[in-house]
Amino acid sequence: AGLIRSGFGKAPMAHSDARNKEVALARIKRLCSSGLPLEPLARGIFDLIDDGVPHSPHKNLMVDCGEPRAYFGSTPEAVELVSVHERYFAQLPPETSGARIRCDLATLRRVLPSKAVWRHEELARPDFYRTEGFNVAFRPLGFHDSLVVAFQEAGEYLGYYSIWRSPDQKPCNRDDIDFLRAIAPHISHGLRA
Repeated sequence: AGLIRSGFGKAPMAHSDARNKEVALARIKRLCSSGLPLEPLARGIFDLIDDGVPHSPHKNLMVDCGEPRAYFGSTPEAVELVSVHERYFAQLPPETSGARIRCDLATLRRVLPSKAVWRHEELARPDFYRTEGFNVAFRPLGFHDSLVVAFQEAGEYLGYYSIWRSPDQKPCNRDDIDFLRAIAPHISHGLRA
């Protein structure tokens, strides 16, 4: 495949990667303005984000648009991860969990909306891979490197989506992050609707 300049970053990327991102962005825009109920919207988001930024088959979307919060997982393992994450990350202080911020709902609501995309090293401490939580929750699913896309509209936190890659996958690059920034307001709008 030839190289082209992508609208998502300044560096050239393979034509197929840029085209996948363009198509995924257009489909996300349509999906998120369709007025679908939350569960089919979440399922569509799983597929379309993966089209733009391939990642683990175990996908999670947390939606915080009222009570109760909704969690959607793409696999039974992803669904089970919610309670394990709660135990090892939301209920424990950062010194124990290996996270840079407390992962309880109040902290997430306060911190995550400050930007659209968070890199792994911004949210995980250097000792993260040595924690019990990582070894119980993430290592069994092949998770290693992550990005978190935060959804907010008019300053109101609406949820987040975690993108995980395995140790043998290349880390997400600038074009991936630019794509995620581009889709965040559309998904936020879809979650709000």
